[in-house]
Amino acid sequence: MREINKKGSALPTVAVIVMILAMTGLSILKIAQAARMRSARLTAEISAQNAADTGLNMGIDYVYSLWNQNAPDLIDIDYTSPTYNFEGTTADAEYYFTVELSEEFYGYDITSYASAGTQEREVHYRMVIQHPWVGISAKETININVGAGIALLPADYEDFTLVTNLINSNSIVLRNGVHIPGDIIVGPGGDPDSVIDTKREAVIDGETWSMYEEIEYPDVSIPSGLANKTLTIDSSDYVMNESGIYGTISLGNSETLRVEGYVVAVINGDLDLGNGAEIKITSGSSLCLYMAGDLDMGNGSVFSNENFDSASTYEEIRDSVKSVKIYGTPSCENLVFKNSSYLTAGIYAPQAFIDLRNSSDVYGAVMGKDVILKNSANFYFVFDLYSNRDNLISNLKLHRGSWWES
Repeated sequence: MREINKKGSALPTVAVIVMILAMTGLSILKIAQAARMRSARLTAEISAQNAADTGLNMGIDYVYSLWNQNAPDLIDIDYTSPTYNFEGTTADAEYYFTVELSEEFYGYDITSYASAGTQEREVHYRMVIQHPWVGISAKETININVGAGIALLPADYEDFTLVTNLINSNSIVLRNGVHIPGDIIVGPGGDPDSVIDTKREAVIDGETWSMYEEIEYPDVSIPSGLANKTLTIDSSDYVMNESGIYGTISLGNSETLRVEGYVVAVINGDLDLGNGAEIKITSGSSLCLYMAGDLDMGNGSVFSNENFDSASTYEEIRDSVKSVKIYGTPSCENLVFKNSSYLTAGIYAPQAFIDLRNSSDVYGAVMGKDVILKNSANFYFVFDLYSNRDNLISNLKLHRGSWWES
């Protein structure tokens, strides 16, 4: 009987142990279940994010494919893709993307939508036209001397940039007292403190940073279908009133060349202006000038524009500056504006040395291989010079800082 009693007394202990084990097992099951739920949620989050990123990349490829087919035109797009299954994951992920013509920028807004389980993602990117009229931009060096001034039109414009593709030391030199009313951008991976020489107390209003990719400078091609032309003479003035291909033009001291009407002119040689000579864009006219050779403006020579009045509104100044564009083909190596000459134009000459000398005033924007503003040269950057005629030298690019998630 005593042995039986001993066995009976052990039963409560066994029951307690069994209960503890059962509770432990249940806890382990709950922990495992929670871990599986966390794992499933994490898997869904990762799958949704990856699916959204995939859709965004597909949207970018879609825009590029249309751009390549229709370039240089920026066509109207309002597209919603089919819904795709995201492969390579155990989560049931789906995604699609939309592309719309932006209402804020000259480009496209891309949005990708994705879901996996209860997780959803929405990511955005913007693709914009990268055009040459950003301020002063050079493939290589920029040198701004003492006394050279830079101003903005409109005066409160916030996005002026001074840009070089180089990362070499002192590729941008700002002399004593030079004032940059905006940002300075250097080549990918460059150290702005090294690339920009500011030892002479120059003032930079904005930021200095390195770009994520080099700016492209497409070569300028001579328009097709133009016939050979010669200048006519009216009284003592030369007259250019027809689009076409012209040979070398040399204006003697104080001579005048009038441009009348909408003229697309290729100078298949050099364009030389003697001291005090003038090229005059008459009222209501415009000039799209393609330089196959060099341009050399003598002292006191003038590239005048009767559409332009420095006392006009910003919009009127912008439109008058738009009426003159100077493009340098690969064989154009020098564009020189000497003492007291002035110009209202957008200048794009990616293989040229652009020399703005003493007291030469330029209204517009400048892109070249090398750019120098010498003493007392005044540069007035005019915002919003882009027009359809610039499409051939523009690119479609991802807009810096435009990625966001919502």
